[in-house]
Amino acid sequence: MSDIREDWAVTTVGQALNPDRFAGNQCVDVTDHFGECIFGVPWQQCVGGVRGAKDLLDRAPDEYWTRIDYYHGFIPERFDVLVYAGDDLNEWGHTAVVESADKIGINVIQQDGFAAPHQFVDGNWYSAKPAHRARLAYSARGTGRLLGVLRARPEKLRAGGTIQLQSASTITPITPIQEVEVSAEEVFNKKLTLKNGAESTFENQVLNISDDLSKVLKRQEEDRNYAQAVNGKLDGIINLIAALPTEVLRQKITTVDGRETTLETEVKWLPTNFQAVQSGGKA
Repeated sequence: MSDIREDWAVTTVGQALNPDRFAGNQCVDVTDHFGECIFGVPWQQCVGGVRGAKDLLDRAPDEYWTRIDYYHGFIPERFDVLVYAGDDLNEWGHTAVVESADKIGINVIQQDGFAAPHQFVDGNWYSAKPAHRARLAYSARGTGRLLGVLRARPEKLRAGGTIQLQSASTITPITPIQEVEVSAEEVFNKKLTLKNGAESTFENQVLNISDDLSKVLKRQEEDRNYAQAVNGKLDGIINLIAALPTEVLRQKITTVDGRETTLETEVKWLPTNFQAVQSGGKA
């Protein structure tokens, strides 16, 4: 009698797995699918829902799995389910099913929720790449460190043979992408319906954006010219005041807001205050 896990490995690579029908082809979908196939019960029962792959060690029921936390020198066995901690690049963690392993790395069957090509589903862009073979490290950027593995309890495995899926449409057929030649003229003349309901063309939108950009650049140039003119006048005022006698510069004066100062002090602050106005109040 064949091992159901071997049957799973033979039939899974190249298939787009999505048991929960959410967020495209995620890494957790492989573990969910694996659990369904080898135990013969729904993934909700044998694996359980998780917020991210890193939660699998705590979430997977002991009835179906033996949890083994990673320790130095640990080498996973064939068909162990890897659980990674994630990192700053991937807060969700990662999971995959082991085909073989050594002290350097691990050969796995996996899906990668960040991998191209992408599909727009459930309001965002997610991976459309099907289950595939890969080699993972025990710790790496994007997966984080290996937290441990889930090892299927032998007594819970069902007999080998035809793969039976508990979730409808668990495997999504892969539709080949057909390349279609489209001329630039067709693209530019394609009609678009904008968010406000107005109709336009791609060409008109490009022209509108170009026009808006020209206006922005013109305004920036005008602002620069104005700033240069003000700077010139400012330099003239500073030079004029600096030419006054020292006793006049150091005579105490009261500003309109009631602050006591000297003309000499205010002259020193003029350039800084002007720069603060230009930058929106940040000196």
